[in-house]
Amino acid sequence: MNQSYNPHAKPSVSIVMPTYKRPDLIRRAVDSVLKQTVTDWELIISDDEDPPGKTWAYLQKLAAKDKRIRIVRNPEDHGQIPNNNFVLGQARADWIKPLYDDDALKPGCLQRMMVATIKEQSASVICCLADNFLHGKLRKPGLRGKASSLEYLPADDALLACYLQDLEIGTPVQCLVRREDIQAGVLWENPGDMSSAFDTWWLYRLIARGGVLLLNEPLIDQHWGHETGTTAMQDNPHLMDKDIYRLKELLRPMIQSGARPPSLSTIKQQTRLMRAILRLRDRRIKQVLPLIWGCWRPHAWRMALRWARNKRRPGVNPVVPRQELWP
Repeated sequence: MNQSYNPHAKPSVSIVMPTYKRPDLIRRAVDSVLKQTVTDWELIISDDEDPPGKTWAYLQKLAAKDKRIRIVRNPEDHGQIPNNNFVLGQARADWIKPLYDDDALKPGCLQRMMVATIKEQSASVICCLADNFLHGKLRKPGLRGKASSLEYLPADDALLACYLQDLEIGTPVQCLVRREDIQAGVLWENPGDMSSAFDTWWLYRLIARGGVLLLNEPLIDQHWGHETGTTAMQDNPHLMDKDIYRLKELLRPMIQSGARPPSLSTIKQQTRLMRAILRLRDRRIKQVLPLIWGCWRPHAWRMALRWARNKRRPGVNPVVPRQELWP
């Protein structure tokens, strides 16, 4: 246990972890927090299982060993959205770091992210890169490419970049968010007609309050190969496409830029072409032709091809310029 721990002092960062019936995975996530170079953190784990089971028994042992670990049981409605909102509401620090029970922080993650907050104090979200693992093996490293170490996009530029697919914000575990925005009521929600992507919608609404800092370093290990909401959606590509289109519909009215963003129909065609490129890569050939059929707008093709080029060469030619804060 951290010998300097003061239960009455505000921690520098609150790490929040919703969980449900996965005690074996939690061990890796908690170990990654214990190995952080920043030590004045609090880790809040919210168990959504009712009645309590093996997970709660394991959490009780954890909390007894380290007073910085606070365990709670979600008393609200159960499920992904209520449990995330409940654990966010338990945070005491000014900055909140979401951490899923199947992922892990690299040792310097908290320190690097907290230092980044000093460079642009108006930012509401700090987002880092992630190394993606499949069954314990590195499948897709988080590549900085030609991008600067730290970049800033003010709110409207960031929303426009997300709309154009010029900025892929990732998942909440890659982000650090402000508690004041959570207290203001920016919580997880289902805006209607969506099966997933509630986390992306939440991040968009946070970004709208202060913009985003892009910390272009892989500071997170994301692990795949077990049952998650994301893997379930990947097995249902039509539902995933439907949610992407819905996000674009929600995002466009939020953009107040003087530059007119492309029409929703053009963006939808761009999205279909992007999905076709990914499915061609994954050799799902039968799904490619139905996606590109009817995509006749040249602007959509140009944006999709530019997206594919930028995926191969990150940071080379962003559509929306970034403010470079670190080289």
